[in-house]
Amino acid sequence: MENDLESAILKELELFILELGNGFTFVERQKRMIIDGDDWLAYDNTIFDQYNNLYHDGAEFTYGSCWSLTDNIPLIAQPYPSSVKAEKAYRSHAFNWGMPYPHLRTFKGSLASLLTKEACQDEDGNWYRAGGDNAVFYGLIEAANPDKVIAVQDINYIYNDLNPLNDYKVNPVEQNVTATKIRTMMAEKKLG
Repeated sequence: MENDLESAILKELELFILELGNGFTFVERQKRMIIDGDDWLAYDNTIFDQYNNLYHDGAEFTYGSCWSLTDNIPLIAQPYPSSVKAEKAYRSHAFNWGMPYPHLRTFKGSLASLLTKEACQDEDGNWYRAGGDNAVFYGLIEAANPDKVIAVQDINYIYNDLNPLNDYKVNPVEQNVTATKIRTMMAEKKLG
């Protein structure tokens, strides 16, 4: 019921804005932000403005830097080289540490509809567990226009790697095996 009401209100708002004509823009309605369960956004009231501006300027997918509580250091997201972006060869590109620190991932809502169930499951049809977020990360970044993929280097996310229940502490082998499987996954399984 609530989703129906939200959709109806947003549809009316969209029609109103479109009727205003020149000088007004209606940009896709929803952007998504993925935050791991025990992590949180940095205490900065400008984060949402920053991301709204990125999407207003055309971003389709962002991944960002974070602050490691364990090491008490920033983990800065690195941009992919333009040749990797042009070929959408994200899975085969290895940063020095093996990942682009994608702890705060945001994306246009429409990209989510391109992910398939099979891209998030192993060869036996079981959902990936530890390390399974890699399937979502790579599926979404590959669906986005490469020119609209942004590495956000500001620290907007606190990575709670102090939590003793963190996957890399509880299931390190499973996490690494899953991440490797996903990075080497065949292209036809990635998107619908």
